[in-house]
Amino acid sequence: MNKIKEIREYSFEFSVVMAVYNVEPFLREAVDSLIAQDFGFEHIQLIMVDDGSTDGSGAICDDYAAKYPENVMVIHKKNGGVASARNEGLKYAKGRYLNFMDSDDMFTKNVFSKVYDFFIDNEAETDLVTIPLEFFDAQHGAHWQNDKFNRGTRILDLYWDYKATIMYVNASFFVNHLKDEIEFDSHLVCGEDIKVLLQVLIHKMKLGVITGCKYMYRRRSYGEASLIQASKKKYGWYFDYFTYLVDWAVDFFNKKLGFLPAFVQYELVGDLQWRFGQIYDMTDVLTPEEIEQYKQRLFHSLRYFDDKYILEQKKIWAEHKCYMLSKKYECSPTLTERKSNVIVHFGDTKLTSFADQYSKVEFVNIKDNKFCIEGFVKVFGVDINTPLSVFLKVYDEINDNEYMIKCELVERELLNEYRFEELIFRGIAFKGELELCDNVKEYKVQIVLRYKNSDVVRRDIRYGKFSSIGSEYNNMYYYKNGWRVQAWKNAIFIRNISKGQIVKQEIKYLKELWRKNRVGAHKAVFARLLYRIIKKFKHKKIWLISDRFMMAGDNGEAFFRYLSMHKPENVKFYFILSKQSLDYKHMQEIGPVIEPLSFKHKFLHLLCDYNISSQFDDTSNNPFYGYHESYRDILSENKFIFLQHGVTKDDMSKWLNRYEQNITGFITAARPEYNSILNGEYYYNENQVWLSGFPRFDRLYNKEQKFITFMPTWRLNLLAEQDIKTGLRKPSVDFVNSEFVKYYRELLNNSQLLASAEKYGFELSFLPHPAVQPYIDVFDFNEKINCYGMGTAYRDIYAQSNLIVTDYSSAVFDFAYLRKPIIYSQFDKKSFFNNHTYQEGYFDYERDGFGEVEYDLDSTVNRIIEYMENNCQLKDKYRERIDKFFAFNDKNNCQRVYEAILALDK
Repeated sequence: MNKIKEIREYSFEFSVVMAVYNVEPFLREAVDSLIAQDFGFEHIQLIMVDDGSTDGSGAICDDYAAKYPENVMVIHKKNGGVASARNEGLKYAKGRYLNFMDSDDMFTKNVFSKVYDFFIDNEAETDLVTIPLEFFDAQHGAHWQNDKFNRGTRILDLYWDYKATIMYVNASFFVNHLKDEIEFDSHLVCGEDIKVLLQVLIHKMKLGVITGCKYMYRRRSYGEASLIQASKKKYGWYFDYFTYLVDWAVDFFNKKLGFLPAFVQYELVGDLQWRFGQIYDMTDVLTPEEIEQYKQRLFHSLRYFDDKYILEQKKIWAEHKCYMLSKKYECSPTLTERKSNVIVHFGDTKLTSFADQYSKVEFVNIKDNKFCIEGFVKVFGVDINTPLSVFLKVYDEINDNEYMIKCELVERELLNEYRFEELIFRGIAFKGELELCDNVKEYKVQIVLRYKNSDVVRRDIRYGKFSSIGSEYNNMYYYKNGWRVQAWKNAIFIRNISKGQIVKQEIKYLKELWRKNRVGAHKAVFARLLYRIIKKFKHKKIWLISDRFMMAGDNGEAFFRYLSMHKPENVKFYFILSKQSLDYKHMQEIGPVIEPLSFKHKFLHLLCDYNISSQFDDTSNNPFYGYHESYRDILSENKFIFLQHGVTKDDMSKWLNRYEQNITGFITAARPEYNSILNGEYYYNENQVWLSGFPRFDRLYNKEQKFITFMPTWRLNLLAEQDIKTGLRKPSVDFVNSEFVKYYRELLNNSQLLASAEKYGFELSFLPHPAVQPYIDVFDFNEKINCYGMGTAYRDIYAQSNLIVTDYSSAVFDFAYLRKPIIYSQFDKKSFFNNHTYQEGYFDYERDGFGEVEYDLDSTVNRIIEYMENNCQLKDKYRERIDKFFAFNDKNNCQRVYEAILALDK
């Protein structure tokens, strides 16, 4: 700290300008990270600009100012945006160095001491230094721009190190003598940081980078949306961005320097790339005419940049770069055939070749002495109508013979990617088979794409999550029926070997796992050894059964009860459920229960013959999710039976298709449902889709108690990713103030509805989707409304209720199965299907639904009251629809599922 005493030109060593707007849940954490600095908070001036907050943020600012009057200053102003707030605060900055920390982020405690020491030693060299960013809260890991820190603390000359992108001021520090040149442009809803950085960097074109400390950058999982997260919903994101950043930068540097430096080009293209690489819905912000105008501005901006800086971008794929160049030159790329390859280029700018565009192997198997392979090849630069073929190029060393096997092409439209309704790349799906001969010692197989006169061997081969082989380890293998299959570089080798040789192969693989020690690899060594030993003594089939990890009560529990009652021979079955679940005790009374993701669960998953669940998430299907590569060969033999947790009435093919989920037995309950999956883009055959009815239907019963129950489903855009251990989702930034919450808050407090319920003797109950239940308090419903807890069995709710009001929930098919009435309240139909995991399918609510469809609050309330007046009787036309819909109306659903599973073994 001696260096501080040497310099007294400024009142403080640092000034931190913090724009504050509705960050009450995070603000104290941010400020406390400044107070905790080992540099000493007394040397830091904190200027908190309350930009018209409507929550408790302003009061928190005042609390800190009262506690630290010497160095904390608060400015309260009308809301004008982050740029205006920073500009206002900057007027009062008295520190030698400046920072613009965001009010929901944090610094590690050594940041300011490191930055200060660096500036004192290097201020003559640079006006700007920056530190690494690391995400926390809803996202974790290093920021994608952190690679400039890989070589340690130093000064970068941006004329040479032009790839050292910097797009943020929150983790950057500026010298105060350039304060008058710093002004955040209020026209910009994004990119205002880049503009300020470029204005500062032009003086010396040098950037200081400091390692050993971090700026903790919050991606919010709750609370109001941050500026970046909400920016695409603002008009200025689409047009002002070009006028006030891209066009400005080109003009600014050309006037100052006479050219656009490489750093600036790379920086701007790095920011623009997201607009080409990501898909986003503009229709809620722009008119169709404005969308066309935006596209023209976006495409036109590319003329400023050399091809080199487009091709060198690190965060978008080659096909998106191809799209960018095609828009820059207003033409498709040229395809030039060259010696078993096709070059993709724009004039002298080579983009890639067909050999280097990647292929993915999704399934590899040995069946009936045949090598079977499925996957797809990615190809761009070729229009949708150009004929392409895929072959397996086979070489067998015994006969010194090379030949081609033509693959069957599979129509999979989802593999094609479009941007602004234009084709970006084609995905050509294929199936291939190679008849294996015992007299051949080894085959070498390569994937070949045929285009016109060229047969191109693909060099970039990747392996999907269901592939029995992969390229993660050199000694990884798959062994079946005397054949060992391995991936090596761009080929697959199939070798005829003995059981003794496969033992040696396993030992080599275990040694490599231990040596490389990737995530879970050491545990995998012991698990694989134990698996090989125990499998020899395994005499019974093992079935794992589950619903949600924190909750039973679905098809899994019903099927588990059936097995416990009938005790099938040669089958050991277990239920997967957390000890924290309210259902744990009663499930233990039925049969053996295992803790999810425990060692026993994972090991039994390796040994099990069938994984049977009503849920489909990454960990239900694979408890090794995130580090499954060590078990590829074992897991490829695992069979998944999907019991479903609701009738599939909408198009869920993007999520549940075979290439995403690989279901062995897909349970269905209705003939239209069965046909939609078998004939839709799910890619399952008749042996994999079973019309059996749902196991839980066997347990339905009737005991009406004049209840009306509200059962809305969840909204994908309002809940964050699942916690793999609990299965719970955090609410998103928009949850509390969302249209969804507001609608049900109004409905459940409607005075007319509450009065009618009292008049006709009905009780009103609320049961949202399990993903929403942990946050049920935000609905703030009337105290007369009953609230079902997490432990309430759905079958009891169906039994007691006379009427259910839902929106799109498939859970209410159980209620219809009991021949009871339903009302669909679909106030947000368009936005729901735009933002959920599925699209509208065969089931039309108006034509096929089991009750009326209402689209606003008043009509929903009136319809409920109408049913109350008629004692909630099911209308004849809806009874007829129900009778036609369900395939079975008996209590034999569990038996049919059980028999279908047994048939697989035969």
